[in-house]
Amino acid sequence: MHIQLASDSDFRSILASLAIDMVSAGEALMVDVRSRSEAKATGTARGAMVLPLSELLLQLENGDLAELGEGKCWIFVCDDGSRSAIAAQAAAEAGLFGTFQVDSLNEWVQSGGAISACLSGAAFKTSHVSQPKPVEFA
Repeated sequence: MHIQLASDSDFRSILASLAIDMVSAGEALMVDVRSRSEAKATGTARGAMVLPLSELLLQLENGDLAELGEGKCWIFVCDDGSRSAIAAQAAAEAGLFGTFQVDSLNEWVQSGGAISACLSGAAFKTSHVSQPKPVEFA
């Protein structure tokens, strides 16, 4: 799949419509880098794993995510793009393959992406990485 960037100046930003297609096709891992309480309050992009930015940065620093998602792109999302931009940059610097950000969860929804209260962690299972805990919704 050819990746279309949102703009030349923001090389880490990906159009939400393309991110939706890539996640649906199993070509990308979607990571919501907001806090668990934020995700619980509003839901998250369907298929996304909630891994708060501070935890993501720690796992990147420790090299814990290096073997996850081999051959798949990493797409990060948050409310307004600020945390997802940091996540995409840090993941790229840590050597993860194809790191991008969706500008906002609202853009995801406006492009037809579903919101789910049920988080899937299947793509993040590995024997040596501590599994991020899914949010439990009441």
